[in-house]
Formats: sequence, C-alpha cells, structure tokens
Amino acid sequence: MFNSDNSKINFVLFSAPFLLMYSLFFLIPMIMGVWYSFTDWNGMSGNYQIVGLSNYIRCFQDARFLQSFSFTFKYTGLYTVTANILALILAVCTSRNTRNNTALRAVFFTPNVLNLATVGFIWQFILGTLNTGLYKMTGWPVFEISWLNNKDIVLYTVTIVRVWVSVGYLMVIYIAGIQGIDSAVREAAIVDGADGFKLFSNITFPLIMPAVTSCIFISLVTSLKIFPLLLTLTNGGPGHYSESVSLNAYREAFENYRFGYASAKAMLFTAVILVITGIQLVVSKRRESDIA
Repeated sequence: MFNSDNSKINFVLFSAPFLLMYSLFFLIPMIMGVWYSFTDWNGMSGNYQIVGLSNYIRCFQDARFLQSFSFTFKYTGLYTVTANILALILAVCTSRNTRNNTALRAVFFTPNVLNLATVGFIWQFILGTLNTGLYKMTGWPVFEISWLNNKDIVLYTVTIVRVWVSVGYLMVIYIAGIQGIDSAVREAAIVDGADGFKLFSNITFPLIMPAVTSCIFISLVTSLKIFPLLLTLTNGGPGHYSESVSLNAYREAFENYRFGYASAKAMLFTAVILVITGIQLVVSKRRESDIA
C-alpha cells in the first residue's frame, strides 16, 4: 500500500486520517465558534445578526460568568498543587518494586479508569444520601457537614473528588521518573552523606523535573475537563458557586439558547487557557535547562 521510495507520499497517507478528523471535530468547530461569537445566533434559527464585540463586552458585565471564572481558576490552582504534591509523595513511598507497593499502585490508580460522570454520581451518593444516613445512625458531627450544599466548602469538595480520581495517574509518571534515575548517582550522594530529605531535594527532585513539567501540564489540562463531574456531583450549586466556565457556557447555549453569547464565553476561556499553558511550559522548560 505504501511507497517505500517516496517518504512524502507515505507521510501524507499516514497523516491524512488524523488531519481529517482534527479538522472535522476541532479546527472547523473552533472557526465556527469564533464566527458565532460575533453574532446573536440562538442555535436554531438560520437568521442572525452580527453584533461585533458586544458579546465579549457583555461577558465582563456578567456577574455569574465572572463567578464561574473565579471558581474555575481557584479550583485549577488548588487541584494542580494538591494533586502533584500528593502524587509525588505516593510515588516516593511506592517507587520500590515490591509486592505491597505494586498492590498499592493498583489501588491508587483504579479511580482513574472511571468515567467522571460516574464518579460524580458515586460521590453525590456518598456525600449526600449516605452521609445523612450515617449522621442519623451515629450522631457524629463529621457526618453533619453539608459537603455539597455549603458554598464555603464546595470548592474543596470538588477538588478532593477530582484529586481522588487522578492522583494515581500522576503517581505513575513520577514513579517512572524516579526509577529512571541512575542508581550510581544516588549511591554516590549517599556515600557523600546525603540521606532522607537532602537526598530527595538535591538529587531526586532535580532529576525528575521533566516528569514534574509533564504532570503539571497534565494537571492543568485535566483540571479544566471537569464539566461531567460538576454536572453530576453538584450541578453547579449551591447558588452557582461551583459552576465552571464550561458549565456556564453550556447552560447559556442549551438552556437560554444564546449560542452566540455562549461562544464568546468559550473563546475568552480558550484564550486565557492558551496564555496560562504557554507561560507554564516556558517557565518549566527554562527550569529544566537551568538544572541541566
């Protein structure tokens, strides 16, 4: 099927299916989203008017949208820091290839295979129905806490659930980084008197910076894919305090039928994500270069 004498033809044949799917399901919808963000399209009518930048200006005057922006970035920061610290601790503790460590890795990784919508339903039952039932049975104050209906703690509830799902995946990446360190380097450091925290901070951590960069990037990306979890866990409540930007834009489009306005929200959010991701990659690569 492939012409071994013509690498250009082979390249086109291999890349064409990917480029086709990328264009159909990402590039074209993105371009259409940018276009509709400058209109008042309601998602159904074939007639719409071009409104210029009015949708974007309206976003900065929308208190609910600004609240969703605030929640999204508070959650992203809290999740990224918590998940990476916990994953790194678990990786250090289970990096040796023993039977017990292998079993623990499987336990920590298992939640990652679950669908986020399913996870939301599971934890909604645990923190809602089950929590209320246990309080009635025991009377313990810990079961009286309203994890899903208290605006002051719902951010931490969502973060805890998301960390529970993904910490095992990040742990595996950190374990690979730790096991990739040349044992001679660690042995030389031990001979020189390094042990415990000094060994970790001066040898292990600097040498796994590529893994740290990857995990932070993955955390930033996955933290923004929280729509199905929020929809099933909190449904944006209480009072929209756990509504992410994606959930806010979804409701604007499919409940209020303002697709043009929803597209403007999505485009603003996409632009902010690209800027933050770019800064993070530049800073992380610079740190890797300095250490190298």
